[in-house]
Amino acid sequence: MPGKTLTGMKDKALGLLGFDSSGNPVGGGGGACTKPVDVPYGTPFGKRGSMGSSGRHTGLDFPAAIGTAIKAVAGGRVSSSGSTGPYGIHVTADHGGGLSSLYAHMSQMLTAVGAPVSAGQAIGRVGDTGNVTGPHLHLEARRNGVAVDPMPFLTGTGSGGGSGAERWRGVVRQALQMTGNPAQYADLTLRRMNQESGGNPNAVNNWDINAKNGTPSVGLMQVIRPTFEAWAGHMRGVGPKLFGVSTNPLANVYSSMRYAMSRYGSLPTAYNRPGGYANGGFPDVGELAWVGENGPELVRFLHPTRVHSNSDSAAMVRQAASLQASGGRPTQLRAYVHVYVGDREITDIVRTEISVYDADLASALTYGRNS
Repeated sequence: MPGKTLTGMKDKALGLLGFDSSGNPVGGGGGACTKPVDVPYGTPFGKRGSMGSSGRHTGLDFPAAIGTAIKAVAGGRVSSSGSTGPYGIHVTADHGGGLSSLYAHMSQMLTAVGAPVSAGQAIGRVGDTGNVTGPHLHLEARRNGVAVDPMPFLTGTGSGGGSGAERWRGVVRQALQMTGNPAQYADLTLRRMNQESGGNPNAVNNWDINAKNGTPSVGLMQVIRPTFEAWAGHMRGVGPKLFGVSTNPLANVYSSMRYAMSRYGSLPTAYNRPGGYANGGFPDVGELAWVGENGPELVRFLHPTRVHSNSDSAAMVRQAASLQASGGRPTQLRAYVHVYVGDREITDIVRTEISVYDADLASALTYGRNS
């Protein structure tokens, strides 16, 4: 089969999965967009004045010298361009999901209509064409054709509706499709994401056993570097990265899902495992749960309850990590029930004493303290 035909088939397949020909995610992504020009901000969105027919500024300006490179704020495809009118030389990129960005007053275009672009790619140079008072980039963000403030997208708060983990629903759905999972797993994944990072794509865990081992958990799904490198697949090179793990929402979620399916057999089995309780909750009897992940928390202690010291907790974590690495079984509790009347044990239920002996906990403390 001719090489050109093979390349075309590959590009089409990547396009169906939401990637350009270089393997970069196209549209529908999330997280902070790339700043198009690395200079201080100029005229903000919505400022009153004589700009345009609406009397308000429809974009965000970046005053810069003529010839300064202009970078695409996110991955997508060039949908239109022009060289006349109020915008002067300008380019529009479609990012999918009804989102697009327009770059105006350029001195030179470095791309063409129909070409794929990746976040940070140079697509033009700053100029003073069109209606301007000086050289600058005029950036517009549009949702379904309507101009909106670009600033939330540049600061990572404009990726979608809702707040916290909910704003990444589109990313989760895309990752589910890429991994062959049903769309109804979105709620399950978002709940786990909220538990892991609170929906913060740049979250880094600097206190657990992974951090102590030099591979802190990073991103929406709190992925460590070895896991990301092993399971990110074609998204392994997608940045930006912290501690070797991509904070790109899609890349982070995608690698987590692939690992979870391999390690636990399915997403429900993996994402329904016990974890932290940063947003409150009711641990199961016998479950060891971290609290205070995001600061001080109030805990209502119900009988029977045991609180472990920081040193004992650290010892238990070291043992748990060792147990998981060797494919060990989960904690088992042994309960002994005795019924008494006075000092005589009988079979009638008058007073019940339950003694719980956690053999695994005892072993964990012994092992962890000596590690």
